[in-house]
Amino acid sequence: MLAEHPDLVVLATGGLPDRSFLDAGADLVADTWDVLTGSLRPRGEVLVYDDHGGYPALDAVEVLAPSGARLHFVTPERTLAPDVGSMNSPAYLKVFAEHGVTTTLARRLRAVRRTADGRLAATLHSDYTGTGTELTVDHVIVEHGTLPADELYRELLPGSINLGEIDHRALLDHREQTVVRNDAGRYRLFRIGDAVASRNIHAAVYDALRLCLPV
Repeated sequence: MLAEHPDLVVLATGGLPDRSFLDAGADLVADTWDVLTGSLRPRGEVLVYDDHGGYPALDAVEVLAPSGARLHFVTPERTLAPDVGSMNSPAYLKVFAEHGVTTTLARRLRAVRRTADGRLAATLHSDYTGTGTELTVDHVIVEHGTLPADELYRELLPGSINLGEIDHRALLDHREQTVVRNDAGRYRLFRIGDAVASRNIHAAVYDALRLCLPV
């Protein structure tokens, strides 16, 4: 890539599901990605945990509900999927109602352990009372966003003029980025979308337009 002598490098590398929030049992849980790609179709009782607040966990419920699995939806939020708007939420809520999906609000998944009979005991913590309860299920599916695949970004960082820094005021005003943090740098470097945190393709497109249009 650097053989092309770029003046501007924009990375939107995507990411991988993040299970690092668990105190224990990260190896025992699956991700919404496993469900949505079709690689996992769990049976029995299934806990779907969502602290991302967006669509993926609801999509996983929509896929699993018709299969006959008994679903428990748990979130630390005070509402269901706060980032999903009122135009789309009725379709998901219909699935919840039709298939008897139970919903638990204001509970945070802390850990998962294997029980003596081979099932999974999920520890659910209340931020309000400081207490925890256990829910025993057959499978735990989590949606906690993604960890950025940022190896290439880290490799390119030392050779950049701006050391990856973005002038956010200039970004919002559609002005050219002029930050200089490394006089020996050869290009300006930016990372967008999931290369920063768990975001979506729309955010990446908008950020790319704001960065590139003024150039």
